[in-house]
Amino acid sequence: MRVDGPKITTAAGLNRIDRPKVNEARARAREAAEALSEDRLSLSSRALQVRDIEPVLSVMPSVRADLVNRLREQIQRGEYQVDPGRLADLLIRLRVVEP
Repeated sequence: MRVDGPKITTAAGLNRIDRPKVNEARARAREAAEALSEDRLSLSSRALQVRDIEPVLSVMPSVRADLVNRLREQIQRGEYQVDPGRLADLLIRLRVVEP
């Protein structure tokens, strides 16, 4: 660029904006924004496992009546014994308590 007093002369095409490139860039930015705004669902491997076993669980009884009745009878007769070590291991495995 050369300055000659009050008149400014610019190099050819220096201040010209290439409209097709600007419009193309705007279109790409719009497409990227639209792609980000789409709803997506992603399931973890654990969720997929649960989904696969749901049909099996739905046909199983929610209470094992035979086990409940057997334990109830043992308790009534005073025969039911709790193994403290086994109970502690179970509570730790289930993260009910920390070791």
